[in-house]
Amino acid sequence: PAPAEADAGMLSMWQAHNYCVEKLERLPFNIGYLHLSAFGPPESAGATLAAAMTVLTYTDSLIIDLRDNFGGEEGGVALLSSYLLAERTHLLDMHRRKGNRIDEQWSSDKVDGLKYDASKPVYILTSKETFSAAEAFSYTLKNLGRATLVGEATGGAAHAGDDVRLAEHFSLFLPNARPVSP
Repeated sequence: PAPAEADAGMLSMWQAHNYCVEKLERLPFNIGYLHLSAFGPPESAGATLAAAMTVLTYTDSLIIDLRDNFGGEEGGVALLSSYLLAERTHLLDMHRRKGNRIDEQWSSDKVDGLKYDASKPVYILTSKETFSAAEAFSYTLKNLGRATLVGEATGGAAHAGDDVRLAEHFSLFLPNARPVSP
């Protein structure tokens, strides 16, 4: 398909899956719960994530369930992190193979909706099915001291990459960058 058709198809897929916000609830004892199965593109998933975080903002603690999160967009990691941090924060450096460059990733000062109080505890649930961007998110918030990880070791696929077409009906996901804590 043409690039515009492919982009429209991806947007439709993200929307059909509610930008991978699978479940949102307030558990007993005022504990917030967010089950996220992927990190969507921030420019289109932002409103859905803002709504979810606004619902959860007055809970006393927050559980983010990434046990079946397959990854997603780097920008989605920065967006969700921005809701959990009080101020603009250096999240991680992406060491990119192409051009041998390092791209710094930072949280935003401002978000749509309400930020989650940085003094409240955050717990991230992980499993061997937690991959890619979900690993980068977990790694980042753990290293910043903002979240406690609970669960299994993750899948070991935190490297960013691109699909490379090898033949008409065959492609390969090729890692081309790795996240490093600043």
